[in-house]
Amino acid sequence: MTKAPTGKETLPQIEKVLGEIADNCNNAIENGSLTDELLAQFPIWEKAYADQMALAVYRELGKADNPKIAAVKRHSFEVLRHKETRDTESKRITKVEIVSKTKQIQLDKFCKAVKLDTGWVIEASAFNQSMCLWAAQELGYSEIELKQLAKSYYLQKQVREIASGKTPTSNNALCKALQKVIDAFLPTETENSINVYKCNNHDIAYLKMCYMKKGRETLGLAVSKDGYLRSLIADILHRIVENKRYNLEYKAVQEKTEKPAPKTQVKAKAKLQATTKKVARKSADKKVIPAVSEIDDLDISWLDNSVDLGIAIAA
Repeated sequence: MTKAPTGKETLPQIEKVLGEIADNCNNAIENGSLTDELLAQFPIWEKAYADQMALAVYRELGKADNPKIAAVKRHSFEVLRHKETRDTESKRITKVEIVSKTKQIQLDKFCKAVKLDTGWVIEASAFNQSMCLWAAQELGYSEIELKQLAKSYYLQKQVREIASGKTPTSNNALCKALQKVIDAFLPTETENSINVYKCNNHDIAYLKMCYMKKGRETLGLAVSKDGYLRSLIADILHRIVENKRYNLEYKAVQEKTEKPAPKTQVKAKAKLQATTKKVARKSADKKVIPAVSEIDDLDISWLDNSVDLGIAIAA
């Protein structure tokens, strides 16, 4: 068994340990002695690698002229994870290997690591409460249920606004609330204190589409926790600063293309055309209109069926 990390290991040392654990697992697979205890070593060392890599990336970004902008642009970094290959039928592990994975920068941890202001985290938490209220309204919560929710999330003011006919969870209101978070995180770069980094309705749409997932209970939906919402806000900041756009990921339906006719079928059609022309020339020489039967009596039905039946047509 490999010893637990002490926190003083370097990235190359941790990478070497992960490789050794993978080798031990593959040897155990060959011997039929792979255990959960062996596999349980991976998460411990994977976390150690991710923590060390994050610290190295944060220190590098902290040296930039504008560390927050640098972190938003960087967005993520590479870490190491183990990948298990399983047999399709037995579902048993047949191979273990070390691969690279992308891990998103956690902006709150980044700010703490390089000693930057973290007041924006409070704004983000307040924004999450507004998003939760929006989700409840979308699901048709009654006024009584909204008041109960408000007690848990300190949303009494917004609930009172809803009762009075106002719309604190409209797209416009949510966009303004999100802008407060952005203003708290990113520096103002204009003389009149107007932030050049602005969110829009596309950002709110992205946020809404990612905000909830199916809950554990039947017909239940789970709203985002503060940590996950901050990762969504980091995505939005990345889009704004890099002037990018959101993309849809979907499986495109491929159009069916007609297969070219087999050579035997092409030759058969050519033979038919030649026969037809020969009959027509013979009729023209005799100056007699050919009877329909002269052509109709040609039995060509086998030509259409020859390919399906696998019959080889002679040239």
